Amino acid sequence: MRISKLLNICLFGAALSLLAGCSEPSTYHDVNVKTFTFKTSTLAPDIKGIAFTVDTIQNIIYNLDSVSYTSDITKVVPVVTCYSTPSELRINDNYWNQVDSLNVTAPFKLTVVSSDKKTTRSFTVTVNKHTVDQDKVTWTALTPTGLDKDFTAGKAVYRWNKILLVGEAAGSQYCYSSPDAVTWSFVKSIDNNIDLRTLYSPEGDSAPDSLFALSADKTKLIVITPEQVECVIALPDGATGVDIIGEEKSGKMIILANQSGTPKLFSFKKGNVEALSGSLPQGFPVDGYSAKCNAHLDAPVVKNVIASFVIGGKCDGNDFVRNAFSSDNGWYWTSVIKTPIDKYGFEGLNSSTVVRYDRRLFIYGGKTAAGITNPAYVSSDTGFTWAVSDDSERLPESSVLAYDISVIRDTNDNYMYAVCGWDVNGVFRIQCFRGRAVHKDFIRK
Repeated sequence: MRISKLLNICLFGAALSLLAGCSEPSTYHDVNVKTFTFKTSTLAPDIKGIAFTVDTIQNIIYNLDSVSYTSDITKVVPVVTCYSTPSELRINDNYWNQVDSLNVTAPFKLTVVSSDKKTTRSFTVTVNKHTVDQDKVTWTALTPTGLDKDFTAGKAVYRWNKILLVGEAAGSQYCYSSPDAVTWSFVKSIDNNIDLRTLYSPEGDSAPDSLFALSADKTKLIVITPEQVECVIALPDGATGVDIIGEEKSGKMIILANQSGTPKLFSFKKGNVEALSGSLPQGFPVDGYSAKCNAHLDAPVVKNVIASFVIGGKCDGNDFVRNAFSSDNGWYWTSVIKTPIDKYGFEGLNSSTVVRYDRRLFIYGGKTAAGITNPAYVSSDTGFTWAVSDDSERLPESSVLAYDISVIRDTNDNYMYAVCGWDVNGVFRIQCFRGRAVHKDFIRK
């Protein structure tokens, strides 16, 4: 009897020892996500402050206040806390060390593995990012007043915080100004006959506060200052001016000239015209009227980089140029469109217009080898690739402007304006339109 009691006591003690050494198995609650946030990111500054909802019924994690459309969420680091310490976390079934950044532009699976590795739970995480439909431009037809109705030609630029239009009527040239392309005021007569298509307005901070153009006979540079005082500088002997195509960071204007069928560069600053030794790529225009514009580009190191673009024109042999060229110093130019040009480019163009607006480049109107073209082309990568634009980005149906259209933007990038140009019959038309990229209607993706 005493032996039996002793055996029972020993068995009971052994059972207690076994129970004391065992822990309860993990439960579904242990692998539940408590909070989900993101670390600070310079690419997406607002993402740390975004609150994420953890829905434990549907096993989804999402944010109601969407991340800004300008934020880059391709390299961000989530911060996940659970009710119990997990043994590991997995992203799309792959181990994640909770340090490496993730691309969260698309929904992904977050799996929590319990400390004893016996229980898992998965959540679908969606980072809602507000984007805008940047492929939409709203155009408004304007009714201009105050302009000479007998204009037979004209060119508009944006300078001195207003739109300037130099037009030609009855053999004389006149300058008008307007704050909104609606109400125009007479400024002055232009004493020197200029080639209107070469009218150039610089954008660089160090550029002279003037307008520039070539003379009608393409042998001289004409400078128009804010005081409306004009000066004339002759180009070097043997050089026939083609266009004013850009500017150097130091404030020099860059003049493209034709010397015996070869394109040459000259610079102008403080009354002097000098030859430049800069290189020009094969196929660079040497005649005709290229589309040209300046653009402030976002550079990682140097701020306020001014890039100049030249698109189309005529090359040696009178063929229309089917390429875009760019320079960020005015004297070294490179071909922007890379092969295959048939897929990423456009037709050979002459007398087109290019404008930098809404972080994109737009080409409007122009002539091709087959005649006059009127679709708009758009590039979202500073000219490397081009596509025919959406219908909404083209000039409105009421427009009859076909080539040599003045399409410009204000310095605040609020609007772009299409001012005057020639129709398909070669008649100069006085029409004005205001376009705006709408960034109010957000789309959640």
